Amino acid sequence: MTSKEALEIVKDYLLPKLKEDNSELGSIIIVESVNVLKKLVERDTPMIPISESIELICPKCREEQHTNTTKFCSECGQRLDWSDEK
Repeated sequence: MTSKEALEIVKDYLLPKLKEDNSELGSIIIVESVNVLKKLVERDTPMIPISESIELICPKCREEQHTNTTKFCSECGQRLDWSDEK
């Protein structure tokens, strides 16, 4: 299961349960789970690095990437897509 699929399951199945459940703790846990999964899906979605002169930079945190073989930013963990550098 991918993080994107997990997010969809949580949104489709757990959020409706939130409306039925009067438990404040249950509500907090579900909302926090959705927020964490959204961040994981965003980080796992490849982004094209920014090319500024000779430096290659992570589009998320602006950390310099010195090689186009790096799959993830060493600073923030963002997945990088080198197929079409800007």
